[in-house]
Amino acid sequence: MAAVDQRDLPVHLAEELDERTDFVVLAPAQRWRTLIDGVSHVQGDVLLTTVARFVAAGAAPLQISEALQLPDDLITHLVSRVRLERIKVTEDGRALVSESAILGWMYRDLITDDLNPTIGPERPAVDVRWQHDRATFTTGTTGKPRRIHAAALFTPKTDPARPTAHELVRLAAERPGGECRLTLVGADELCLLVHPIQVVDHEAVVVDAAGRPQLQMTRSLHETARSKPTLRAWLDRAVDAEPVTVVSSTTDSPLGRSVLGLFKARQDFEAHRSARAARQLLEAVELVLRRYCAHTWFRSQIDPSEFPPVMVDAGSLAAAFGITESEAAALLGDHDAEARRTSQELVRLALESRHRSELQAVNVLALVQLGAEFVVLRGTQGQFERLSRCALQVEDLGRQALNDQKDHHERSQ
Repeated sequence: MAAVDQRDLPVHLAEELDERTDFVVLAPAQRWRTLIDGVSHVQGDVLLTTVARFVAAGAAPLQISEALQLPDDLITHLVSRVRLERIKVTEDGRALVSESAILGWMYRDLITDDLNPTIGPERPAVDVRWQHDRATFTTGTTGKPRRIHAAALFTPKTDPARPTAHELVRLAAERPGGECRLTLVGADELCLLVHPIQVVDHEAVVVDAAGRPQLQMTRSLHETARSKPTLRAWLDRAVDAEPVTVVSSTTDSPLGRSVLGLFKARQDFEAHRSARAARQLLEAVELVLRRYCAHTWFRSQIDPSEFPPVMVDAGSLAAAFGITESEAAALLGDHDAEARRTSQELVRLALESRHRSELQAVNVLALVQLGAEFVVLRGTQGQFERLSRCALQVEDLGRQALNDQKDHHERSQ
């Protein structure tokens, strides 16, 4: 990729742009063709349920009509609907579900290394006109076209991680409209992904397709603008032109959303105490820990990618943060890729917070201890009481950071 001009890459939208958006950022991403096997609940009545059962048994419309003593045209219509929408009766016989299978695209940003929260549909690339590192393209309809102004962020990174099974499950769980399963099919390819810009507190913020702030990409945009006057002028235009977005609650931030998700997962776990609920709760705990780190780096205006890889032994880590050597060894251990990425983020933040005044607000001891507990729990099963305590403490850690942000915002008004 170093030998490729990234402006030659195809430009794609993961979602249609909001009508109020006129300024966007283009950033390199890897995308994978994705099969979405979905199951959604169908509103039906006794008649539709009965017809679905007959269809599942292989009965023809005429046979169903005769058995139910109902008009042929009504039964033909219902059978057509059952087949077209792939409607089936659930195993318990209490509900109707509709099965679907569609193709889309999953995107991973090369700058943030995060998966895009939405699966982009099959659509052609955007026709872009370049002028150095800025571009324009047209969206909307033929009768009502809209001119979109774009700035590009590039990166030399060339080796994005393929989405893991863990990430696929998490992304599927966040999709609206019922249960689904995601499967990667075909080859992957590089592209430039469109990210809208919103103006929050008179500052340009890069958001993803779901409207959630992208902290690392926003920081990268502003850092690049400091060394490029033309990009700085472009950003000033964006701030003046884009409508101001008012963030009414800290739950509108990535950390706030993850804390809310953890609260809901904890409630579900307490209600069911099942292995499945425990896995979902552990995933929610991990997401809050990672979002806590990203939130802290962003608020302190420090780029963690500037630091070298974490180099510390278990004994030193245990002595510095009051955990046992076995817990420190687990935190630094050679576990699966997802857990290793999370633990490295936690340790890096903890180590840097010891000698950086910008990070004095970080609850370092709680962060390291909870990170070690998360890694231990991830490698064990059946520790329900221990998992429940850990989840509540991680939730409190996230809420503390959100409250600190709210207090700071109110003081600055």
